[in-house]
Amino acid sequence: MRSRSFTLMETMVVLGIVAMLFFAMVPGFFNALRVFELKAVARDIVSDLRLAQSRAISLKSTVTAEFNPKSLFGDSAFYKIGRQGKSPIKRVNLPSKFNFVETRVIKFSSSGFPPAGGSGTVLLEDIGGRVKKVIVSSTGRVRME
Repeated sequence: MRSRSFTLMETMVVLGIVAMLFFAMVPGFFNALRVFELKAVARDIVSDLRLAQSRAISLKSTVTAEFNPKSLFGDSAFYKIGRQGKSPIKRVNLPSKFNFVETRVIKFSSSGFPPAGGSGTVLLEDIGGRVKKVIVSSTGRVRME
């Protein structure tokens, strides 16, 4: 009577195919994870800009969000939200794998709208060179691209 089991060779071939598929998928998984992290940090920035906008309205004062890239000394990129001459409402240090492309200052007046020259685009970059844009329009709309 013949057994109905797999031979060792058949099992090894199947395991080899599964291993090749697994290793082919790993780079794509890590790439997707990096894109997800970049979007998450950009969403946090959008949220904090909306916080700055609402604080400007509630405090009846101009609130500024200042975005600073990494320094030459290796400090992490950061942004801070606050009023001129006052202690910051919020300061956030970015993880080391993220950086701002340039220094940018976004302002919101007491009406919630950016004053002339207060709007703009913040460019967030990861170590892979992928960039997310956080845009504040002249009407005060905050969005991510």
